[in-house]
Formats: sequence, C-alpha cells, structure tokens
Amino acid sequence: GRTGRGESRQTRLLIFNRTDAGNVKPKAVIGGPQSRLHAFGGPFTVYPPKGEIIVSVRGTGPNADMASDDAYVGIWSIDDNGDIPPKFTIGGPKGVLRMPRGIALDVNNKSMMVSDKRLNAVLTFRFPEMF
Repeated sequence: GRTGRGESRQTRLLIFNRTDAGNVKPKAVIGGPQSRLHAFGGPFTVYPPKGEIIVSVRGTGPNADMASDDAYVGIWSIDDNGDIPPKFTIGGPKGVLRMPRGIALDVNNKSMMVSDKRLNAVLTFRFPEMF
C-alpha cells in the first residue's frame, strides 16, 4: 500500500519478547517480497508450543479487497527474521481461499479452521505437520 505522502507502506510482522514494554526495538521483523505478506486479512493467531505465527493474508491485484486468487494463510516461526517466506501455506495461488479472515486451531484434531468472508464459509484443514 501507499501512505498519504506517496511513501510505500510494507506489511510486516514485528516480533517482541513477551515481557517487552515501552518503546522497545522488535527482536525480529518479517517482511519483504519473499515473505508474501501483502496485507493482513484479519486477526492472526499463535501456536506457542511450536513458536508459530499463523496469519491470514489478503491477495494482490486491483480487486484484492473483494477477493483474490492469491489469498492464503501463512505460517512463520517466531524465530524467523527478515524477508522469509512462510514455512507452510494454505490457499493461493489459485487455492480455495478468497478472503480469509479468522483462524482457529483445533489442537486435539491437528486441524486449522479458517473463515472466508467471500465464500461465506468456515473451512477445516487437517494439518498435522503444524502441531
């Protein structure tokens, strides 16, 4: 995206220590072209036992606010730093997701549930590799 002053705005994940407070430099920043972090689709979640960050990512293109073939859910590690691609993805390009918004984990069944605004659906993906 762009800011009002014509400057580029980069979507990034800033990672802090749990006990950080105040104006503290992040311990890591994930972002850049290889990260494929175009824009957040909605709230993200974490899976602390494996140090994973699960993010719904909007796709690209002129109609990305409505739907995109590039939309996906990406999983990064809290130990990632820099222009790092997700270690796992669900969805795009040309996947089932169009506007992923919410993410919930079903740890007992090793599954992830993803709500998609455009599909008006909640999809469940069995994903034992993540757990």
